[in-house]
Parts: sequence; structure tokens; C-alpha cells
Amino acid sequence: MPRIFVEGKIYCFRCAKPVVKDGQYSKLKVAQHEYLTNLASWEEQQDKFKALHAKWISERSQYIAGHLPKFLALKATLVILCLWTFSADAHFLIPVVILSLIVHYYVKSKKEEALGLDFTSAHREPSFLFAKPTEPSNINVTHFPVLLGNEITYSKEIIREEILKRDNYVCQNCDTKKSPLELEVHHVVPKKIGGVDSPYNLITLCKYCHDRETWYGHIRIYPTTIKEEKSKRRTRR
Repeated sequence: MPRIFVEGKIYCFRCAKPVVKDGQYSKLKVAQHEYLTNLASWEEQQDKFKALHAKWISERSQYIAGHLPKFLALKATLVILCLWTFSADAHFLIPVVILSLIVHYYVKSKKEEALGLDFTSAHREPSFLFAKPTEPSNINVTHFPVLLGNEITYSKEIIREEILKRDNYVCQNCDTKKSPLELEVHHVVPKKIGGVDSPYNLITLCKYCHDRETWYGHIRIYPTTIKEEKSKRRTRR
């Protein structure tokens, strides 16, 4: 009979399911607690960084402003010249004033950029190196079928009957004994993800349990009992 390895222990198919589910819940709970703790620490570090960066920006602005007094004087001179041009009716000086203003703002911006680089080289800009914690969504508990003892091989023609006999015609999920017509052989690990036709990966399930089996991503393509249930509900209505 197949046995399932779960986190270092061996269980039967029916017992392994709740163990895996409880293990996933416990691990998720621990991971969620660690996530909230790390998130609180991350937010605290982020607040400290914002305050530190705001202080750095303020000091940088003060440094730049303190080294631009001559540009303020030049701006005042240009404004006076502009007013004199209009009051003295010296319109021929207007292009000169406009060009002077353009040059003023260009030189000022370049000077501010240079001063900013000087300040940055002397006072390194604070950086935030902490990655935001990722909230846990899916926790895996290691579990897979294992072979205990020597494996018995069967031919394809008789393997179904031999598996039913081995399991005493009892569904290994609901633990109910049924007739062979109500039972089916199920791959614990589906063949589409690498499951094999070996007895240790084959188990007896009744049609009802087989239709609803979802372990290892199992999906029943043509369920029979689910269709019957739907038709019964329609008939009752």
C-alpha cells in the first residue's frame, strides 16, 4: 500500500492529507508573523531614511544658496537695467537685456549643478538599501509517495485488479469498502507531472472521491458523480 513521506515521517494516503494541510497552515502562520515583523522594521527604516534624506536636501540647498550671492547681485543689476531701458525709451537695449537674462539663468543653473556635485562629493547622498519584505502566499510542505520494501510489478492488463485487491477494495480516502465497479485506480502523483505507473504511486479511490481529488494538482477531466449530482438537483427543482 502506498505511503506518503511528509516532512521526515511516513503516513498513509488518508492520514497524510490533514498532516500536510496542518503543516502548511503552521508554516504560513509563522511566515506571516515574520513578514509583519520584517515589514514593521522596514517601515521604521524607511521613515528614518526619509528624515535623513530631507535633511540632506535642506543642507544641499543651503550650501548652494550660500555660494550664489554674486548671481543675486547680477540679477538685481539686470532688473534695474531692464527698468531703465523702458523708462529711457531705449528700446534698442531690449534684445540685449533678454539675452543677458537668458545667459544669467543658464550660468546660474550650471553653477548650481556644479555646487550640487561639490556638495554631493563631500556629503554622500543617503540611500535606502532595504528591500520591502514579500508577503507569503504559498507555503510548501515536502510530501511525496515512497516505496517501502521491494516493489512488485504488474502487467497493464492486471494492474488495476491487483491494486484493488491490495487495498482490499477499500477507498483509501473515505475508508469505505465498495464493489469493483464503484472503485478506480488513482495516480497519487499525476502522470503529467512525472507520476509513474508503479504500485507505490497507485491507490484505490471510489468514484466520488476520485472526482474530487485535487492533491498534486489533480483534475478529473470527465467526472461522473459530479454530473449525477447536478442532474439530481435539476430534477428536484
